[in-house]
Amino acid sequence: MKTPQDTQLEQELQELHMVSSGWISDIRFIQDEIKDFKQLIHKTLPRVNDDQVIRVRQLDSTRVRLEEKINKIQGEILDHLKKIEPLIQNSKQAIE
Repeated sequence: MKTPQDTQLEQELQELHMVSSGWISDIRFIQDEIKDFKQLIHKTLPRVNDDQVIRVRQLDSTRVRLEEKINKIQGEILDHLKKIEPLIQNSKQAIE
């Protein structure tokens, strides 16, 4: 028989999973936007004058750093989801 604490823990774990899954969805959207921005930069670069080349390259460098950070965050959230999913399936399992 489930205690009120078991039920509450299960609900909180499910909510945490739902929020984390939402973050993954948001990150995938951001990754698509970054991909589009990358394509735009690479299409634009051949058509800019010398003064603008430096700025476009700076933008691309910023895009690369942002992409790396987003990918790292995505990996951390996916690791987090892997840890909480078994707890949702068996809410009586101890949280470590």
